[in-house]
Amino acid sequence: MKRWITLFCMILLLQKGVTVQAESSWSTLNELADQALSLAQQEHYKEAITFMDRFNDELTPVNRESLHISTEQFRILQYSHSLALQALEQGNNEEEPSAKVMQFRLLVDALQTNHQPLWTEMEEEMLSTFGKLKENAETGDQVAFQEDLAVFLQQYDLILPSAQVDRNQQDIEKMNDHVAFLNNQSLEAMSDGEKEAYFKQIEKDLQTLFEKAPFQSDVSPFWVMMTIGSIIVTTLLYVGWRKYIGSQTIHSSY
Repeated sequence: MKRWITLFCMILLLQKGVTVQAESSWSTLNELADQALSLAQQEHYKEAITFMDRFNDELTPVNRESLHISTEQFRILQYSHSLALQALEQGNNEEEPSAKVMQFRLLVDALQTNHQPLWTEMEEEMLSTFGKLKENAETGDQVAFQEDLAVFLQQYDLILPSAQVDRNQQDIEKMNDHVAFLNNQSLEAMSDGEKEAYFKQIEKDLQTLFEKAPFQSDVSPFWVMMTIGSIIVTTLLYVGWRKYIGSQTIHSSY
């Protein structure tokens, strides 16, 4: 009986230790991403690269399962890191490096928390931009439409990796299709009524992207084993306790 109690306590302590380790790992990764973003916004790109490299050094030895993220989420994190690092190394040759580092920073936050991740704070700003986009499409102001479309595409690109790890693939694909449609200037062949209906649908899908409950990723096999192990140990404890009570009853009858 004591043996099973000891085993059960060891499992509980192991679970607590893994949770603390994950929180500590995410705290370190968040701090490094913060520092890289701050330096990138000040155009200190070489210094920002140093923190991005340190982030990669911290990430490599950390087991993916201990961070409580799926294989796909881990792949997205690595890819976003590589894009941000590449932008910093190229400086202002291709695009504003801080944008890619901001995209990466939002992703790190999205992976760590399910409660109001930072990327969802972009909702009001994006809906405002989309409202202007819709108005320009209705009035036929192509110059203003293209300007607002460029801003909207930049905003969507900023949140896309974070949305990919927080939302269902179906919701992402809907918005990707809308963005591709707008970017290809396919509105010209549509009537005013069709444009109005289509923009309403885009607005609805955009709101859904921000408001829908976070996507539940695949559960870590480690936690599955730990949960099953806890159930088994609890069952064995109960069986052992029943046997113990039964033996005590038999002895007391003599």
